[in-house]
Amino acid sequence: MDTKEQNKAIADVLGLGPYQRRNRLGNVSKGGQHIWYKECLGGGAYYWLPIPDYVNDLNAMHRAEKHLRDESSVIYANKLSVISCIWHAPASARAETLLRTLNLWTD
Repeated sequence: MDTKEQNKAIADVLGLGPYQRRNRLGNVSKGGQHIWYKECLGGGAYYWLPIPDYVNDLNAMHRAEKHLRDESSVIYANKLSVISCIWHAPASARAETLLRTLNLWTD
C-alpha cells in the first residue's frame, strides 16, 4: 500500500469519510478532488480539514491508536513489539501494523 492508501484506510476506520470540498464559487478544491473530513463544532456547525498524514505524523497515529478496543489493542501491541520497541516505533510502522491488525493491509 502506498502512503495515500494507508492514510485513507485509517481514516475510513476512524469514520472520517471522503468528501469532495467545493469553494464558495462551487469549484472543486485546487488540484481536483481531495479527501476531507468534517470536524463538528456543535450545533450543526463544522469546518473542513484534510485527512491527517498518519504514515508520517506520530501525533496523528497516537490519536488513531486510541480507537483500538478490546483484543485488537493487545494484538496491535504484540505485532508492533515484534517490529520495534513499542515506545520508539515510527509512525509508518504503527500505521502498517494498525492496518495489518485490522486485516486492511493489501500488498
